[in-house]
Amino acid sequence: MKKVLCFLLSGMVMASSCQNKSFGQAGKVSEIRVEAILSGLDIFHNIYVIDSDNRFVKYSKDGVKQQFYSNHRLGAPSAFDLSNPHKIAVFYPDFQTVVFLDRNLTYTSSQDLSELNLPESRAIGMTNDNNLWVFDEFESVLKRIIPGGGIETVSENSWSLWGKNIRPTHLVERFNRVYLSDPEKGIFIFTNLGSPVDFIERKGIVQTEPVSRDLIITTMKDSSPEYYSFRTAAFLPMQFQMGTEAEEIIQISQREGFFLVRTSNKVSLHSN
Repeated sequence: MKKVLCFLLSGMVMASSCQNKSFGQAGKVSEIRVEAILSGLDIFHNIYVIDSDNRFVKYSKDGVKQQFYSNHRLGAPSAFDLSNPHKIAVFYPDFQTVVFLDRNLTYTSSQDLSELNLPESRAIGMTNDNNLWVFDEFESVLKRIIPGGGIETVSENSWSLWGKNIRPTHLVERFNRVYLSDPEKGIFIFTNLGSPVDFIERKGIVQTEPVSRDLIITTMKDSSPEYYSFRTAAFLPMQFQMGTEAEEIIQISQREGFFLVRTSNKVSLHSN
């Protein structure tokens, strides 16, 4: 039997309606054999991975390799942001450097965060106006950076907001919200103006994939992906049936009717 992923990309999870919906029935588009450390989709459903050689690689929706970017001088990349496929951000934490690439994965510019007195940051992401979000762990505040220009603190100190210091490993802006994932604490949510929205307590979350204002998918540190519904205020495991064991699924990414599934040795794209 094939694995079953029971969630609707409209934003509501209805497990009872998904009992017979397998990846094959949902429509597998492509499958790529690759040992990926991280994977993602852009708005055109192109596939991106960081592979085991620390290369940032782009594939077409059909699974055909297009381009790759490699920068061994900066070490291993830990994150990327595909919000704008014409300005992709790739983060190299060892040197606190964000590299910006065009749609052909050609280098266009970079930003050394240490030059902005940001020596302790692990979470970066693009703003909706093509600038850069960074969470400053030293000051425990969310900051907006204009690459090559200014820096703006947009939130209060997290300790004053929630009584917690945040050490996020992932940051993403969607639906005018900024989501920060801290594996030891949970998900911290701000507006894109820096106002606090919510704190969702849950250990083990390493990445957050907002599907809508009401639903997020989480990549977990030591278990299979889960989803969180704001309507029910509960985490639930993604629903699978027999076949490839659910724990083999490491990460699920979603974009407008398509979802990308990463296991230890492949990524596969499916249509809803």
